[in-house]
Amino acid sequence: MDYVPPSLDADAFNCPYCEAYSQQVWTKMQYARGPNVTTYDGFAVGTCIKCKKHSIWHDDRMVYPHASGAPLPNPDMPPDILQDYEEARDIAAGSPRSACVLLRLCVEKIADELEPGGVDLNAKIRRMVAKGLPEDVSKMMDAVRVFGGEAAHKLDLDLRDDHGTATALFKLVNYVSDWAYTQKRVRDDIFDSLPGKKKAAIKKRDSGARRGA
Repeated sequence: MDYVPPSLDADAFNCPYCEAYSQQVWTKMQYARGPNVTTYDGFAVGTCIKCKKHSIWHDDRMVYPHASGAPLPNPDMPPDILQDYEEARDIAAGSPRSACVLLRLCVEKIADELEPGGVDLNAKIRRMVAKGLPEDVSKMMDAVRVFGGEAAHKLDLDLRDDHGTATALFKLVNYVSDWAYTQKRVRDDIFDSLPGKKKAAIKKRDSGARRGA
């Protein structure tokens, strides 16, 4: 199941504590002293059914715990890219615009690995498309590239409080990472599990095909 970020009054989402997708029970925030009960307008408390811990909300923002509502990273991300992704998660709640800039950097680093040379991300994606980059992956990379650029330079869009776009870009970076790293690892692991003679025969066949034999 895809990551579902915390949201006020939602029936279920990924808990900011245990990170499991879990049902949430909502109550008003109240303070009782003897027979007197004070209700704090604009505040709500969500309780995770799985871990029983509470989140505190003011209007539509989670104010406690101070945890990211962004999706967890693909575990196959290289450490350097993972570090930028985690930094983006840490600041997403307070500055979605800054998170978008860091997520663009993640895509830049993925593109640098797949298409070395040059510094222009748009040109790199173009070269990758010419070499067979799947259309859905190129669209994801371009979306992060454009929104990240807008966040950095404020050209046509104001992303200062756009948590929805930031959350979407986290998902896109994970999808691109899954294509670039996870799917390759799975393919390599399955191929490596073949008997040695079979792998040698396949490699010999493909080597001959590439020479035009």
